[in-house]
Amino acid sequence: MGERREQILSDLQEAGFVTIDGLAQRFGCSAQTVRRDLIAMEQLGLLKRFHGGAGLSENETRPSYSAKQAINPAGKEAIGQAAAGLIRQGDTVLFDVGTTVEAAARALRTRLDAGELMDLRGVCVALNAAMILAGAPGIAVEVLPGEVKTPDGAITGAPAIAALRDVRLDHAFLGVSAFDADGAAWDFDPAKVAIKRAALEAAKDGWALADAGKFARTARRRVCAARQLRGVITDRDPPADLAEAFAAAECSVLIA
Repeated sequence: MGERREQILSDLQEAGFVTIDGLAQRFGCSAQTVRRDLIAMEQLGLLKRFHGGAGLSENETRPSYSAKQAINPAGKEAIGQAAAGLIRQGDTVLFDVGTTVEAAARALRTRLDAGELMDLRGVCVALNAAMILAGAPGIAVEVLPGEVKTPDGAITGAPAIAALRDVRLDHAFLGVSAFDADGAAWDFDPAKVAIKRAALEAAKDGWALADAGKFARTARRRVCAARQLRGVITDRDPPADLAEAFAAAECSVLIA
């Protein structure tokens, strides 16, 4: 996308609005150059242009953790159940951050409490998922080392990435915020994206857990190409062009 446009998005995320004159002065370029950037970014759905500047597109707004908890809970629970259904005896499974991944942890907890699985290892990138699974029969729960700075309990930092280099995962259940036209997964926080990438490298099968609302959203940081995922677990069919992109990348789509 280009460094200047990425910085424009970063400024928008922090301030909510940017002006053409301010950007031109900051980057040492003409107002016309900035205007062309904003037009191109609006066409990609990354922002909304206004007179003299631009603001965040509605689809680029990052909901708070509490707001996410109220979005499509039934769809997320169905996705969680589908994800938990993939787990087999003896598997090592990574649980990323996010409300949809938490639904997968709850669904697995139900299976464990019912005695359906044993000898599992759960590697948790977030404290929330770890607390859901803590004390369940049949699973050893490991929490990655690192820092916790956000309300969703996400663990980030170099120690977490280093720990993932020494882990072999059967499944990595990842939370993502958006997909582009090629099926690539995107998110917002660079520190969280770094953890997701490390998890994918350690996993036999990486799965993006995302309700269908994510198909209409955009985000700032690319997590991975569609071909790097075993599949996407969602609650409704993706749009036809996106479904074609997933198929071309041999990325399965599981409808919960």
